[in-house]
Amino acid sequence: MKSNTLYIPLGVQCLTPTVLKNNNLRTNSYPFDWILSNPYFIYKMLYLLLEDGMDINKIVREHFFRNDKKCWYDRAEHYTFRKNGAAICNQLYNAVFPHDHYNEETINKYIRRFERLKKDILNTSQKIQFIYISQSSLNSGNFTINGKEVVQNVYENMNNINTLVKKYNKNTNIMLFDSIQNENINILSKEINIQKISAKNSWGGLADEVNKILSKHI
Repeated sequence: MKSNTLYIPLGVQCLTPTVLKNNNLRTNSYPFDWILSNPYFIYKMLYLLLEDGMDINKIVREHFFRNDKKCWYDRAEHYTFRKNGAAICNQLYNAVFPHDHYNEETINKYIRRFERLKKDILNTSQKIQFIYISQSSLNSGNFTINGKEVVQNVYENMNNINTLVKKYNKNTNIMLFDSIQNENINILSKEINIQKISAKNSWGGLADEVNKILSKHI
């Protein structure tokens, strides 16, 4: 991977942009940087953006940044619905926005980020390395909402994302860091670069291992 490659986070939480920043690989802000998400949500947003060609204002207001519920932070990556919760929760797609306030300024911020994402993907001369880092483990640091495990069918959804983005830009690749490793590896596309990492007690614990692996691929 060369210096002219764009590195774009695909979730599932803030570790991904943090690792890119630590390795001097974060040059722009993108929609999925500082939220808790899941692979289906990422795929669906990319599908609306690229395949459906939906108006970005509509994507952000009606699909991405939905203010369905308020969430309360119980412990690392575990959230529950509460009226007095501090985090915005998109109940339709099981995504949490722990750092945002619901207002026009934030909506416009995400509109700009989706515009940038679409422009970069459609620039067929631009090399893009998408980075996905799993949750820490299925015990500590697992992303749940109301006790429900949010991250499901990672390999299937990553395959779908890979197929979708390559339809518009062949110069795209996905690097998947997986500390969970509970899915059938045989279904994962050979085009996706999977890096198996050990489970940790929190997402911060993954950083050192991911940094070491990523630095070898720069």
